[in-house]
Amino acid sequence: MQFGRALHRILQRILHANPIHGPVYISKIDIADGFYRIQLAPYAVPHLAVLLPQHPNEEAMIAFPLVLPMGWVNSPPYFSAVTETGADLMNQRLKQRPQEPPHRLEELALNPPALEKPASSLPPTTHRVDIYIYI
Repeated sequence: MQFGRALHRILQRILHANPIHGPVYISKIDIADGFYRIQLAPYAVPHLAVLLPQHPNEEAMIAFPLVLPMGWVNSPPYFSAVTETGADLMNQRLKQRPQEPPHRLEELALNPPALEKPASSLPPTTHRVDIYIYI
């Protein structure tokens, strides 16, 4: 698996994270899984059929995907269109709801307190960090 310098930068940021803010949490979302959640219209299924390899004297088998396959040239535009449409519908629905009170920590998130020392001058922490990478 190739990370380039991304893994190095992530680990460096974790190592030098300001302990005032508590432990570091990481979440990695793989959008490839999203492709497999978009169902195909029945008329589109045969267009993406794949002939599976076969041994001599073996009957040919064809796979018919029922969901958007990762790797198909047009998958990214379809996926983008579906996620944008979903976001638009959700935003429209949120606008129709009565205004809810702000989150109790919203003011703190918008106006964080000033640090006494810059984060770079703080000593590195020696707490344990677990990183899970799923392939």
